[in-house]
Amino acid sequence: MFLRRVASLGSSTNCFKQWMSSQSVPEISSAMKYYLVKKRNHDAFIAGERESFERGKANLAKMMGIPIETLSQEEIDRAIEYLFPSGLHNPEARPILKPPEEIFPKEKDAEFDDEGRPFHSFFYCVSPNFVQTLHDLVGRLQLIQFLEDRPTKIVHNPLEGAFFSGSQWVSKEELQDTYLERISDDQYSELLEILERLSSHAFAYKIKDYLGSYRRKIGSNDETIKEVEFIQPKFDEKGCAYVEAIGQRKTSVAHVKVTKPGKGSFSIAHLDYPEDVQGIGYFDNYMDRHQIMFPLQLTRLLGAVDVHCIVYAGGTSGQAGAVRYALSTCLKSFVDAEKVDEMRLMGLLTQDIRVRERKRFGHVKSRKKPKFKKR
Repeated sequence: MFLRRVASLGSSTNCFKQWMSSQSVPEISSAMKYYLVKKRNHDAFIAGERESFERGKANLAKMMGIPIETLSQEEIDRAIEYLFPSGLHNPEARPILKPPEEIFPKEKDAEFDDEGRPFHSFFYCVSPNFVQTLHDLVGRLQLIQFLEDRPTKIVHNPLEGAFFSGSQWVSKEELQDTYLERISDDQYSELLEILERLSSHAFAYKIKDYLGSYRRKIGSNDETIKEVEFIQPKFDEKGCAYVEAIGQRKTSVAHVKVTKPGKGSFSIAHLDYPEDVQGIGYFDNYMDRHQIMFPLQLTRLLGAVDVHCIVYAGGTSGQAGAVRYALSTCLKSFVDAEKVDEMRLMGLLTQDIRVRERKRFGHVKSRKKPKFKKR
């Protein structure tokens, strides 16, 4: 009897162990373990950098005589610029003191559960968020194509696309910071191609709110071009954006009108002979033609815009310089901030204020003197 009770007790103990093992918490997947280790190392690194930042902030406050409690990031930037003056043109090469969260890249949150199942449907792609964006854009394209094929009596208003004026597409760097993914130049070009195709569609105004999330105003938050004044494009009856500007060089004056989109036409007329409209052949000198076409080549808008010029007074050299300055002023309203900086470095946005120096009495020219003769 005693042996039977012992045997029954042993069997019940084994059943209890089996039940406990079946009810135990499942093990964490290897993917979650790797993420936890990576997250722990990143948090420790950020904590060390944060401690170094706070120590440097305290030393800077002591040097500048400012209470550390009221020391803001703007005051830190001004103090660093005062203590470490630098003549480097690239802002990224200058000394800075900022929180580590603004300098070092962020880490993604866990993209899978404890069992290793991913949350995102494109998790196994190299850039899941970017691929999801392309997938959404294709869906919007199919939507507006369906609206175009559907018979309707609604006439599209060309001014509906005016919400694109004064803005540009989001940059690749901003996309990488938003998605926390590395995006190649080919991927970014593919994205811009799809966005341009959507924005040029007849029913683009139907998804203007969605496309607006990928647009950024020109010169709104970029400190490098805060001093540049942009001419707001206007729209004609066909819905085409155009910009007008006036340029001067010596005694010559040029009025230039740039229209986008265009077929690449270039016309020049003199104010005294407005009916005699000519092309770039108006200038016989090759250098004059080259300096006029250079802004279009630099901005890669040659063949994408229509240019109409009216010149007055002066010679061909002065007229070419006036057209070049006015044309560059118009084109900066259709390009991004990086291209505007490149135009400024090339001298396209600086007006040439030089004038012909007068002839001095007794000189052959303004500076040239007659040849010396002993007798």
